Amino acid sequence: MNFTIHDADKRHLADVNRLIVGTRIGSAMKKLEGRFWFARVGGHIVGCMGVEVIGVKTAILTHLAVEEGYRRQGVGMSLFRHAMAVVRAE
Repeated sequence: MNFTIHDADKRHLADVNRLIVGTRIGSAMKKLEGRFWFARVGGHIVGCMGVEVIGVKTAILTHLAVEEGYRRQGVGMSLFRHAMAVVRAE
């Protein structure tokens, strides 16, 4: 399966909320808090991850959700690795 990872912004809030609520890891958000990324297959957003940076050497994973049909295919781990690389580089 081919997927791409992108920075999320307010345009992606509805899809991020769909994943968060659909996977039952949280409630819908009014806005994206912290940094968010999403994984896309074709034009469909299938996973998301949020991180809140709280210090020079500290970040908290706030959300990690992958749509059921796309689990166990490396989407979640790729989102995690991508987010950690970005946060470490900042």
